[in-house]
Amino acid sequence: MQKHILFETPTYNVYVDLINSKAGKYINALPYVASLLGETLKSSTFDIKSSSVVENDFGRSIGQCYTVPTTEKDTIFYAQPIKNTVVQRFVRHRQPEQTSTLTFILEKDDEGNYSITDTWLGSYVPPFPGETNASKDSLTFWERHAIIADLHAIQQRTITTECPY
Repeated sequence: MQKHILFETPTYNVYVDLINSKAGKYINALPYVASLLGETLKSSTFDIKSSSVVENDFGRSIGQCYTVPTTEKDTIFYAQPIKNTVVQRFVRHRQPEQTSTLTFILEKDDEGNYSITDTWLGSYVPPFPGETNASKDSLTFWERHAIIADLHAIQQRTITTECPY
């Protein structure tokens, strides 16, 4: 694990594992997200629990969101992204939408510090059906939203137009 500390207080640190976490992979792809996380942590007044989802609206465009609402006119398919075992819902021929929101997930570790386990540009989205932390809202949300496919590496043999959930 490579802990990169984003925020320090006298009682706890907030860090991201740049090697093994989803957040680390996202930050490696979009390094400026680390600065946005630091900005959010320094200016926030949220109450951190053992696990928290945090959304911050910066009031300015901070990048593009690749999860979009869909309609019956969209070309939808399902597939597993590379290095992933869960089938996700994708849409073709759509453009990312500008967003002012950053979302991240904090988990308290055994030492009383907090790890950012996942982060993305855009509002909160529930996990996909089939993921261990999927909720009752997962299916409802993903029936009406999808990830823009044109920019994601997908396991070609897993592509289907039939909804697996």
